[in-house]
Amino acid sequence: DNESNVDTLRPYGVFAVVGPFNFPVALCIGMSVAAMVGGNTAILKPSEEAPWSGAFIAEAMVEGGMPAGVFNLVQGDGETGRLLVDANVDGVAFTGSAEVGQEIARKMHSGKFARPALTEMGGKNPAIVTASADLDKAAEGIARVLAASLPADAIVVDESVSTGRGFDAHTAGAAPHDWLNIVGGAIGFGLPAAIGAAVASPGRKVIALEGDGSAAYTMQSLWTMARESLDIKILVFANRSYQILRGELAGVGAADPGARATDMLTIDRPTMDWAGLARSMGVEAQRVTDLEALALQLRRAIAAEGPYLVEVVL
Repeated sequence: DNESNVDTLRPYGVFAVVGPFNFPVALCIGMSVAAMVGGNTAILKPSEEAPWSGAFIAEAMVEGGMPAGVFNLVQGDGETGRLLVDANVDGVAFTGSAEVGQEIARKMHSGKFARPALTEMGGKNPAIVTASADLDKAAEGIARVLAASLPADAIVVDESVSTGRGFDAHTAGAAPHDWLNIVGGAIGFGLPAAIGAAVASPGRKVIALEGDGSAAYTMQSLWTMARESLDIKILVFANRSYQILRGELAGVGAADPGARATDMLTIDRPTMDWAGLARSMGVEAQRVTDLEALALQLRRAIAAEGPYLVEVVL
């Protein structure tokens, strides 16, 4: 009962603040202000995808009367962030990928004394699809993102099968484009057809819409796209099953197949990592689990030169 505890907060010195592309103003302000409230100075490097967020924060700091040198701003890409962390700073606040965050933590915790590294890393928030999920609404959202992102004069190669049944209605008002659809019932044509379109029309963006089951037939096409530096953007809709065949079963009165039949329709155990497969063949790739991330990655893909794959987990 006679004990007392006293916590004394002392500043570390200079904090590097490395911000993400998503919610850039809120997250960068939160990390920077937290460092400064503790008596530290802060050097903010916002994401290269959101440079104006950093400029906005810096302007607000000046207008609010922040003393010179307490808050500092640098702009640049990932290499700039790496150089900042390597500049013998006294602490780091980071929000971003697990790979980069772990590397920062290893650097800051090496040496005689560990320096603080506050790393909020991605990959920790699973997407759960329940039995009551409205997959039609999800497909509609994908179609709207696609319609808003299509560049003028694009060539769309559509083998999205069950996911893309409603795409045509929602993309009718998009920028002028050509749409190549599957003919007949055979699957696996989409990726090779995208290669043909890119070779035939080298000045046009090619967008390949692929179901994961269809893409598995000709996945080696990704290597050709990388080798030939073809400007093809691939969306792989990963529902981990041959959903079109489930529909066929329902059509003949077998809507509730047993375990053995279900195993013949699913593409899991193990689950294919489409982003990883693409990278292994030289194609830049990302995985997304929501519409906001899809919109961002699709814009990034279209702005880039060369092949780019986005795995859309459904």
